[in-house]
Amino acid sequence: MVQPPHTGPGDGVAMRMRIRRHDWSQTPLGPQEAWPGALRTAVDMMLHSAFPMFMAWGPDLVFLYNDAYVPLLGQKHGRALGARFADLWAEVWNEMVPLIDRALSGKPVYFEDMPMTVERRGYPERAHFTFSHAPLIGDDGQVAGLFCTVMETTRRVAAERRAAFELTVSDALRPLASSEEVIAIASALLGGELHAGRVVYAEMNGANERFSVPRWWARDGRALSQPSFSLDEFGPAVGSALRAGDVVRIHDTAHDVRTMGYRSAYIADRIASLLIVPLVKSGHLRACLGIDCPEPRYWSEDDIQLARDVAERTWSAVETARAQAELRAERDRSRNIFDTIAEGFALFDADWTIIEMNAEGLRLCRATAQEVIGRNHWEVFPHTVDMDSGRMYREVMQTRVASGAIYAHTYPDGQRIWTEVRAYPMPDGGIASF
Repeated sequence: MVQPPHTGPGDGVAMRMRIRRHDWSQTPLGPQEAWPGALRTAVDMMLHSAFPMFMAWGPDLVFLYNDAYVPLLGQKHGRALGARFADLWAEVWNEMVPLIDRALSGKPVYFEDMPMTVERRGYPERAHFTFSHAPLIGDDGQVAGLFCTVMETTRRVAAERRAAFELTVSDALRPLASSEEVIAIASALLGGELHAGRVVYAEMNGANERFSVPRWWARDGRALSQPSFSLDEFGPAVGSALRAGDVVRIHDTAHDVRTMGYRSAYIADRIASLLIVPLVKSGHLRACLGIDCPEPRYWSEDDIQLARDVAERTWSAVETARAQAELRAERDRSRNIFDTIAEGFALFDADWTIIEMNAEGLRLCRATAQEVIGRNHWEVFPHTVDMDSGRMYREVMQTRVASGAIYAHTYPDGQRIWTEVRAYPMPDGGIASF
């Protein structure tokens, strides 16, 4: 359950004084001394509440609110008192009309974690609210307005969504073997979650300190103006902050002091708002994750945390994918060398399972890899149990001392060959045979 804000003896005083001093004669409510008793009673109840509350009175739904509601208004606080509801919250008015109409028809309304895009800090931002609308009855017994108790739940909803989103990203990245696939998928998921225009994962080239972009995601498919760039092309203040490991948050590139004089770079890539998370490793800037939109936007602390999480997960997954790719390449190189050795070679584990056998070994045995790899040596070659080579193998496995043997082998077609085999103990308890 959401707890009400802490209250003390002085709570409610600021808005009470503000309401008392307001020039209500310039509003549809008229002078305070002419207010109906029901309005006065409702205002007094609201001002005494520890919960964020507002009320809208009369045909114009004139807005009044208490001290606890002030943080929810943001920059609107200076002009909210006495404003028309439809003017004050114009950006969400169409969404609210059905709920307001229901309350004005005498029916209570309750909504939990309702998503809204509000503009209370100068730019659009996504927020969530739990609220209850109740009708306000006038002196004549008719509905004269509405009363609302509201709590902002943005942080809690964002935390819950972030936890679920992190699981989605982890599950999506786990099976990917290509670093470019990792970047593409992580960027697309983050772009969709943040309703962004584009997500760019850029990597630093240590030789020339320029960033390259192996893959990116864009909602409208737009490309970058250039796949390689320097941070200073977007302003030295931006570059300095990222090199220091600081997140860069720009709500409006057209009016931010850090972008002044570098507008051409932002215009070329249609960047009106920008959030960049630096990835500093061992004291050096190694990569950046940038999220931008073609229109101004407010980047919240929750947006920053989500971007940080995805940036780190992307970095780790990219490094893992590249390390695995290098291991696969090394394995392929080793396999090529292994298969080109002129001598036959086989590797047994401590239980006599054949782990490896190269091409020459398979030729000498006149067998395929499918017939021997993963099977027990004595089951595949039972005729060697009592041969000199078989006794030598068992001795090396037991004593962990290298040895060798020469034996004659006759193939089913009658061909007879003499073979020298040598066995060496391996650290894992098995043996290697040449």
